[in-house]
Amino acid sequence: MSYASLPIPFEATERAADPPDLRVRLEAEGGGNRPTLTDIDQMLARAAVGMSARTVLAEGCAAAKFGKDGTVIVTLAVLVWPSRADLRYTLDLPPEVTPGAVEVIREERAHKAWAAGGGVIELPWRMERAAPAWAYGCWDERSRSIPGPPLRHDQARVIIEGERAGDAHGIVVARGVAVGFRHELVLGIGKVDADTGAVSSIDIESVPVSAVWTNADGEDETAEIDIPIPECAKDLLAECPDGTGEFFGRVRDAKDDVYEVAYNACDGRMLAYRKVEAEDE
Repeated sequence: MSYASLPIPFEATERAADPPDLRVRLEAEGGGNRPTLTDIDQMLARAAVGMSARTVLAEGCAAAKFGKDGTVIVTLAVLVWPSRADLRYTLDLPPEVTPGAVEVIREERAHKAWAAGGGVIELPWRMERAAPAWAYGCWDERSRSIPGPPLRHDQARVIIEGERAGDAHGIVVARGVAVGFRHELVLGIGKVDADTGAVSSIDIESVPVSAVWTNADGEDETAEIDIPIPECAKDLLAECPDGTGEFFGRVRDAKDDVYEVAYNACDGRMLAYRKVEAEDE
């Protein structure tokens, strides 16, 4: 399955470098955290007041939830950084992954690079309002201090200009607003058999994603990345050692009644709950 990029506004630089810089970089977005005992208590509380435990997961794991049919729905995201505003690409996804929302992202970022007598520094992202500078001075190939040549920002590159560009050695820092896309990826995994109720153990570490675009020579290029499954989602997909994974807890509802609740963290089912007398607390 594949889908293409969208146009996004971009603050162009005064002039473009030649030849065009056509690159796409992929980056995995971080996922949720491992559920805590507090998260589990919140789930028990929902179950105690009549909410289906099958359809809720600890809020600390925003990356995964149980569907009504026992499917575990894992939501991930890949960040795509094309090097130019007019560069188009296509994302290729595994057949079990459904593309979700696509949005423009702008983040304040900085990048350091060592210049060693070259005239061009490639940035990981194209940037707006970038301000490249020599961080600690500039030296020639014999380690003699020289004035830092002018630096010009061009989308995802810093161009070292002037007569001494080929002699310049030093660290260049570019700070600005990185501009790209956030692509949502939705993965549905059948963990609970709808007919028998049997629970399966699913072992999945990551989801492969690739981007394809056309380079300056008219040839296709590809970038690949494995988007890791967050630990909290992997915990949900794993089969519990004893097949039940029972958690017990006491919760108080809005009427101040106390309930003892048994919850199956393996397949999302509320096992049982009962009202507890005050003296039993």
